[in-house]
Amino acid sequence: MRTIRQIYLYLVAGIALEVVVWGLVDLAASALAWRTVGGEAGLLARGLSLTLVGASVFALHWGLAQRAALQDAEERASLARAIFVYCALLVLCVAAAQNGLVLLNRLFLDGMGLTNYPTLFGAFRRPAFNAIALAVNGAFAAYFASMLRGDWSATPYSSQRAGVRRIYRYLWVVYSLSLAVAGAQQLLQYLVSLPQVVLGGSLRQAWLANGLALVAIGAPLWALSWGRVQRSLRDIEERESPLRFGMLYFLSLVAAGIVVVAGATIVSLLLRRILGEALGGADWLADMRVPLSLGLPAAVVWAYYARQLRKDLIAIGDAPHRSGVRRLYFSLLSLIGLAVTAAGSIRLGLVAVDLMSWASVWGPAMRTRLATGLAYLASGLPVWLATWLPLQAEAAAPGEAGDHARRSLTRKAYLYFTVAVGVVGTMVAGGSLLFLWLRDLLGGEPLGRLAAGRSLVWLVAFGVLLAYHAVAMRRDGLRAARALAARHARFPVLVVDGGDGTFADAVRRAVAQEAPELPLYVWRPQLSAPPRVEGEVQAVVLPATLAWEAPEDLRRWLSGFPSIRLVVPDERPGRYLWAGQAGADSPRQAARALRRLAEGQEMRATGTPGWIVAVYVLAGLAALQLLVALLGVVTGFLLRLWD
Repeated sequence: MRTIRQIYLYLVAGIALEVVVWGLVDLAASALAWRTVGGEAGLLARGLSLTLVGASVFALHWGLAQRAALQDAEERASLARAIFVYCALLVLCVAAAQNGLVLLNRLFLDGMGLTNYPTLFGAFRRPAFNAIALAVNGAFAAYFASMLRGDWSATPYSSQRAGVRRIYRYLWVVYSLSLAVAGAQQLLQYLVSLPQVVLGGSLRQAWLANGLALVAIGAPLWALSWGRVQRSLRDIEERESPLRFGMLYFLSLVAAGIVVVAGATIVSLLLRRILGEALGGADWLADMRVPLSLGLPAAVVWAYYARQLRKDLIAIGDAPHRSGVRRLYFSLLSLIGLAVTAAGSIRLGLVAVDLMSWASVWGPAMRTRLATGLAYLASGLPVWLATWLPLQAEAAAPGEAGDHARRSLTRKAYLYFTVAVGVVGTMVAGGSLLFLWLRDLLGGEPLGRLAAGRSLVWLVAFGVLLAYHAVAMRRDGLRAARALAARHARFPVLVVDGGDGTFADAVRRAVAQEAPELPLYVWRPQLSAPPRVEGEVQAVVLPATLAWEAPEDLRRWLSGFPSIRLVVPDERPGRYLWAGQAGADSPRQAARALRRLAEGQEMRATGTPGWIVAVYVLAGLAALQLLVALLGVVTGFLLRLWD
């Protein structure tokens, strides 16, 4: 009930806050206008109505929230309050930054004589309005910043509130970096366009004005926000936060994708010129302007954040965790490179089919298609090889490192995803080729070389993708089986049978099916001493009846045994770790437990609760629906490409 009340108060207060802010902006703008009648009457009326209505609602709900926070330290440190204050601060500060950007943009445009040219944001709105909006949003932001400092100093540290602050800081990093990169792109576009004649004489100056304004706002904000993030790394919670690694992944991979696409475009333009296309210097620079101005800032961002990610990886003390983070980054980069490589290969195959079937003659269009295919291949293949080969070497490594890599969720997801794409693509392309052949066989439209060749290109491409990753998956399975067999061989087990040997025979048969490499020794205490074992016994298996009513010699031996005692239930309960419920399947359950123990997995004393099984079933059904929808989207995309 308390949480619902908090959500209500802060949600309504947040909406009312925005109404008050922009009502005050309209009021101040109408007061500074040249006239207060006619066209400005609507602005004045809107400002008054928004301010009067919003102020009363905000004062009521924010007053209730403030009173509760000042009376209760737990309320003041609550997650709902932290989310509200940080969201309000973010919205107000971004609005102030946007209006400051428009003011600077207008200043630069007017300084270059482009008084009639629209700004990036706000179009032809008067600068006075942007100045008022900057002041009002800034004033409210200062109030909430002061409120936030008071909350932090008056209440104990809260990990939930620290998590909200972390998200707030990284959102500022993304926003400010986007402004800085956009400004750098505009400035580079201006520099590249200097040797050429640009359509519309004011366009080049507008690029310069926009770039200067974006960099003037974005670069200081990024330096401030990223510097604050870096200084917070003195706290281990900040340094090892999943959000930090997620943000480094996001920034690196987005920049890498832009670099790959821009690089492919640049290589394509170079190849078109090499292949004989008559591109003048000015035209060539005009085509290079956008990919160059996008690719260079993205390359800087990629290099910087990839280096930062490597530094953070080195700082991780846990080697498996460090390898897992690195594996995820390389896998995502590998997918980008693989997708671009596949697109280039398919495009080259389609060009070859068109040329061999005489469907197209060599000319500008064919030259462009060939250059684009080669460019995609030249841009994507190095990225894929540089990331996939280390992943393969890691999975093929002997010992624990290779075992962790092969069993990791990241690698399995990568292989299953690529295999699924290969299966769907092969199915669509194979179905298309079969349709063309059957239509010809049944007396319909004759099978054309062009259509059949194009279907064959798609079929071969997806078939190679499927076969290669299926083989990689099978090799992982074989290596994992060998590694598990080696672990089983280093896990001697002693079966204690106090009867006629029936129990030991049942366990031996079950172990032979579950883990045939597991060394198994049988001891019948009533007949002999414990057998000689090669190595140290890792587990003892005995029936529950014998464990409960063990002879004195066996009891003394068990009390000195330092490892696992696995009790197989029969008729009598015991006080040991149960392998399952009593019944004919008890030896099989014990064998499965021994296999898990030999593989280093955790044993549980009880089974999975029924409600968890139900949740798993429902989650599986939901995942199946999502998978079907995803396959449908991929199939539709492939069919559109084919058409």
